[in-house]
Amino acid sequence: AVIGVPDKELGEVLAAVIELDEGEELSEHDVVEYCSQSLPAHKIPKHIMFVVSLPREATGKMEKRVLREFVESRLGSEAH
Repeated sequence: AVIGVPDKELGEVLAAVIELDEGEELSEHDVVEYCSQSLPAHKIPKHIMFVVSLPREATGKMEKRVLREFVESRLGSEAH
């Protein structure tokens, strides 16, 4: 999932929260490198986080509000 988070300098930047399956490996560098191949610089996530599972409703829909709160709490003062 990719969401916008507050940024002191730019106003808002992108944060990618990636759910990896058990046994999979991926680094922040891999994500940035992959995105750099086809996206303009302003669309490449500034923050990349890996989680065991993304927050979902019972229907399977992503809970963006919960995800945004999680990301902002992980970034702390960096997000404001």
